[in-house]
Formats: sequence, C-alpha cells, structure tokens
Amino acid sequence: MKLSGSDRRFLAKKRTDVPIDPVWAYYAVKEMESERLVRTFTAKITHTQATRPQVEDYFIPRWCESNPEKLPSDGGMVISDLDNVQKL
Repeated sequence: MKLSGSDRRFLAKKRTDVPIDPVWAYYAVKEMESERLVRTFTAKITHTQATRPQVEDYFIPRWCESNPEKLPSDGGMVISDLDNVQKL
C-alpha cells in the first residue's frame, strides 16, 4: 500500500521461516521509498486477524501507515492490532 502524496509504501508477506506459534502469525514487512528499501521488520498479529482477506495487501500496510510512531527500527518486531484499521 502506498501513502497518498508520498512515495513511501509498505509490503507485507507471511513468514514461513519461524516456528509455529499457537497465538501469533508473523509477517515480514518492508518499508520502501520510491524503489529504495528504508527498513525491514516483523509484524506479529493474532491468527484470528491473519485469516482476514487482504491481510498482506491492505490491513498490515494500512496499520503501518496509520501508526508510524509505533514502527520498530530496522530488524525489529512490532505487535499490530488490526482491529483499529478501518477499511476505506
């Protein structure tokens, strides 16, 4: 998803290289500006939230866009609560 009026966007993809966790689903997130990689981090969401359609394409990127102050440094991890994301 791309921020309006900006070249910054977030790309999310489910991670399959982590052990199975009964509570959390893990997603690798890349923050891009133009074609330059700004940072990468991991987002943790509950399995219930992970079953939503468009979780990778819309909900995680939208959460990142709406909560820039909560984003971790490069290589960090953040717990995302997608219940606060409104579908536009």
